[in-house]
Amino acid sequence: MKWNERTYMLKKYIKRIMISYYDGLNRILSFYGHHCMNVEKKSENCSDSVTGSIEKLKADGYVYNKPFCNQLKLKNINQYDLSLLVPVYNAKNFLDQCLNSLLNQNTQYKYQIVIVNDGSTDGTDEILHKYENIENVVICKQNNGGISSARNRALELADGKYVGFIDNDDLVSSDYVEKLVSKAYTSNADVVKCGYTIFDEGGIIGNQIGEAFSSRNGFGSRLMKYDGLILGGIFLRKLFLNVSFPVSYWYEDMVTRTLIYPICNNVEYLSEALYNKRDHASNASKVVWKKNIKCMDQIFLTREIQRRQRELGYVLQSEDIHALIYEYSYMASKRIVKKYLKEAFYCSLDAVLELLNDEKSHQIKFNDTEMEFVKAVMDKDYRMYCLVMKKMHLLDMDLL
Repeated sequence: MKWNERTYMLKKYIKRIMISYYDGLNRILSFYGHHCMNVEKKSENCSDSVTGSIEKLKADGYVYNKPFCNQLKLKNINQYDLSLLVPVYNAKNFLDQCLNSLLNQNTQYKYQIVIVNDGSTDGTDEILHKYENIENVVICKQNNGGISSARNRALELADGKYVGFIDNDDLVSSDYVEKLVSKAYTSNADVVKCGYTIFDEGGIIGNQIGEAFSSRNGFGSRLMKYDGLILGGIFLRKLFLNVSFPVSYWYEDMVTRTLIYPICNNVEYLSEALYNKRDHASNASKVVWKKNIKCMDQIFLTREIQRRQRELGYVLQSEDIHALIYEYSYMASKRIVKKYLKEAFYCSLDAVLELLNDEKSHQIKFNDTEMEFVKAVMDKDYRMYCLVMKKMHLLDMDLL
C-alpha cells in the first residue's frame, strides 16, 4: 500500500472514531439533559437570540445585501447553439490553457466564448488582447464586482440558445461542446450535466461521475444524488429570465440546485468526465473562505433563496425542500466557522422550521444524522445542534 493510500485510510479511520464519539455525546445529551434543556429553552426568548445574533454579526463587520434585486436583460436572439461564459479575475497563470481548451473544440455546432474581465490587476488584460479579434470571442471589461456580477454580465452578452459556465483556471475536453449540445438537441433538454475530474500539477487526483439518466420530470428523487455545481454542463439560457447569481455573496452555485433545477423539466446527465476542475494553492476555498465572517453567507443566502422561491411562486416538491435543509445543515457544517455557529443556529431556526412545517417535508427520507439535525431544530436545542454540526462536518457525502 502506497503512503498516500495509508494516509487516506488513517484519516478515514479517525473520522469514523470522531463520528462515533459525537454519536455517543448526542445520546447522552438526549437521555440525561432533556429536562435541563427544557428549562433552559423556556427561559430563553428565541427572537431575542436572533436579534442578538444579527447585532453581533453587524458588530463584527458582516454586511447584509439583497442579492436578487435586478432582473437580467437577456437578449432575445439565438445566434449560436452555445455560449461558454468565462468570468476572469487575476487569471494570468492559467487563462491561456483554459481559453485554448475552449477554442480547440471538435464540433459541428456554432458556439461563442464570452469573457468578462472582472477588474483584473495582474496582467490578465495583456493575455486577453491575443483573443480580441477571434470571431466567436466576446471580451468585456468591468470594475471588480465578484464572480456573480461577472457571470450575470456574461449572461446578458450571450447569444447562445444554451449557456455553459467555465471557471478561468479550468479545462474542458475537446468534445465538450459536441457531446453536450448534441444531447441537448436530441433530447430537447433544459439542462445537460456531465461528470468532472479534479486535477493539479501532478495529474488527476479525483473525479465526480454519476450514473447516466434521462428525465422528463426534472431531477426528482435524484436531486440530492448529483452535484449542485453550475460548472460541468449546459443550460437553456431562458432559464435565467428570473434567476441571477447572487451579487456580493459567496457560495453562488447554490442557485443551481435551488432556483434552476426546480424549474427544469427535461434533464440529461452524461456519465463522462468532460469538465476538468483545477486544484491549486490559490483556490478561493483554500485562501479566502477560511475563518472569515463571510461564511455566514451560507445561512443568509439560503434564506434569500427561500424568499426568492416564494416571490417567484415556486411549488416546491419534497426534494426541493430537502435541498434547502441540506444547505442549512450539511453545507453549513462545512462552511460556518466555530466562532459563528451560535449565530448560524438562531439565524436559520425560523427558516428551517418553516420548511419542516410544509406537508411535503414528511415525504423526505432523512438519514439518521439529518434526523438528529431536525430534532435539534424542532426542540430549539442549540447544544444538540452543535454536536450534530460537528458530526456532519466530519462526514463525506458518501457517508451521509
